[in-house]
Amino acid sequence: MEVKHLVLGLLEAGAWYFFIYYLLDTLRKPKRNLWIAAGVLLALFYLGFMLCPWVRHTPAWHQL
Repeated sequence: MEVKHLVLGLLEAGAWYFFIYYLLDTLRKPKRNLWIAAGVLLALFYLGFMLCPWVRHTPAWHQL
């Protein structure tokens, strides 16, 4: 296994971990600004989704 795949896997796991942590933390703290929380959650979701190997190895992704 290449080092590149290990690093991307760790980055993906970290993105999903922080997504779930921030989501649960936002639900727990009712005084948090929901617009900012939605932006952060959306960014973390996109990052985790783009780092997913299923997405990176599709032909549509390689044509971008």
